[in-house]
Amino acid sequence: MTKEKRQQLKAMARLNILAEKVGTDAPYLSRIINNQVRPSVDLAERIAITANQMLFAQKLAEILELADLIIEEQFTAQDFLEKD
Repeated sequence: MTKEKRQQLKAMARLNILAEKVGTDAPYLSRIINNQVRPSVDLAERIAITANQMLFAQKLAEILELADLIIEEQFTAQDFLEKD
């Protein structure tokens, strides 16, 4: 795993949550992420799928939060009818 991807994964999720979702423990997952041990192909696939799902959920939450801000900032007809 590259340093950049390792940093992204660590910033994205707490290891214990990811470990629980993929069916392993956090210390072992940490060793995998830090290239200290090599997981089975099955575990590597579960980690990748779950990490991508968590990343997608995080990005979607960011988009929805931004959408809420955009909606709050939209003009309404009342903006043009009111005088200061």
